Amino acid sequence: MSNGTLIGGSTTLSGNVTADEDIQVEGRVEGTVATSGDLTVALEAVVMADVTARRVLVQGALVGEVQASELVEIGGEARVSGNITAPRI
Repeated sequence: MSNGTLIGGSTTLSGNVTADEDIQVEGRVEGTVATSGDLTVALEAVVMADVTARRVLVQGALVGEVQASELVEIGGEARVSGNITAPRI
């Protein structure tokens, strides 16, 4: 990830995360995540949040409502629970 925000593997964030750039989660996030960029949920990551992003790329676990303006991509080992709204999945 060249530009953006990295939430590291040993980090837990609780609350509202808002950004105008890409976000990569390798740790744990609880609450809401809103970005005009991409949200990437890494293989070992856990996101328990309502999510709004341009693209949502999930390899780990995501629980919550997901709204993507472009697409949601769910990897082979990913676990997603919640409603997904996107033009492409």
